[in-house]
Amino acid sequence: MKTETQQKLLNIKRKLRHQPPARVIAVSFAILILLGSALLSMPFATKEGHSIDYLTALFTSASASTTTGLGVVNVGETFSVFGLVVLAILMQIGGIGVMAFGALMAIMMRRKMSLSESIVFAESMNLNSRKSIVRFVRAVFVTTFSIEITGAFASFWVFVQDYPVAQAVGLSFFHTIAAFNNAGMDALGGNSLFAYRDNVALNLITVAIMFVGGLGFLVIREMVDTRLNWRKMSMHSKVVLLMEGLLAAVGMVLIKVTQYGNVSWLGAFFQAQSSRMGGFTTFDLSTFSNAAIMVIYIWMFVGCAPGSTSGGIRTTTLFVLGMRVWSYSFNKNSHAFHYTVSSETYRKASVALVLMLMTDLLGIMLMSIMEPAIPMRDVAFECISAAGTVGMSTGITASLGVGSRLLLIALMFVGRVGPMTVATMWYQSEGQRVHYPEGDITVG
Repeated sequence: MKTETQQKLLNIKRKLRHQPPARVIAVSFAILILLGSALLSMPFATKEGHSIDYLTALFTSASASTTTGLGVVNVGETFSVFGLVVLAILMQIGGIGVMAFGALMAIMMRRKMSLSESIVFAESMNLNSRKSIVRFVRAVFVTTFSIEITGAFASFWVFVQDYPVAQAVGLSFFHTIAAFNNAGMDALGGNSLFAYRDNVALNLITVAIMFVGGLGFLVIREMVDTRLNWRKMSMHSKVVLLMEGLLAAVGMVLIKVTQYGNVSWLGAFFQAQSSRMGGFTTFDLSTFSNAAIMVIYIWMFVGCAPGSTSGGIRTTTLFVLGMRVWSYSFNKNSHAFHYTVSSETYRKASVALVLMLMTDLLGIMLMSIMEPAIPMRDVAFECISAAGTVGMSTGITASLGVGSRLLLIALMFVGRVGPMTVATMWYQSEGQRVHYPEGDITVG
């Protein structure tokens, strides 16, 4: 005979199993943020002589968990070794995904994943199929840790020139975890990578780590499986690699030109890549021209590939919408790499664009109301950066009020979980059974 407590637990378990995948993903990230804020609120999470209130702990936890990197305090000067370890773990879990870590625990305990768990994991990692999930989970973690160890080893030889060996090791791992998970946090003193602006090695190492993290695990796995054979790659991987290369080159040229020669080619290349990925900066963005800021707006809005550790509408969405505009303008069938794109993909891309635009515009409007003294370009930059989980700032984050900080937390959360996930987490049913006839409406 089951006790009353056991029955209640069983009922809760049943309810959880029947929750929509989008809701489970969103709630799991919310729990991660709250747990992180509790750990960062502990006295030993900060250095002696430093203390933070709960809102600061919540903001920092949200920034790390959503792999954004915006900060209201100097991370390196404020947090102790314990605090920095907590932030590194939050960035790691937030980047790979809470569901991925849950799947790893299930595999380690030799427990078979249920159908509902498989569906949630597949959706969280943008998988089209639930087949070979165990193999994919193992590949994700082996790939992640291999890249991070390699990146930390490479970064160490740069940091050891300026820091003691033990500190250089810690900084190398923290920097690599932040770069691979596109979090953009730094423990160097609060000025991101300003001190390494002309250090070619660290610039290229950081870009390489961010680039791999921004490809998405599906693409990374396929590149390994095909041994970089372009002909054997899927359309998805080809589109991702094409867009990554195109945006890197175009972004570098645009920032170099719009900054009127005030940045080097290395600086322009780094900022173009970081604008879509890690959020690290080697220049004071508040001094950038309006044209350069506009370029960064767009690059932050686009982001990287689906299934990656970054945010934005995704490069594949931009590609699909570009194909749609091209085919409509020239009255031609749209195809790429000998494939056509389905109507459902166009529909999803359009919805993703509209939802992200609505998120950004709503955030900008609300912050403009709460912070009337801050210039619009800085408000827009902060909101787009938060929603795109980029983490760049023109320097206004620490001066924002309580309402604006809570707004940024919400934007970072929506940006990491995904506007489409947030929009679909409210319904439980498969859809309406009643269908109405189509009506004519004029658009355009």
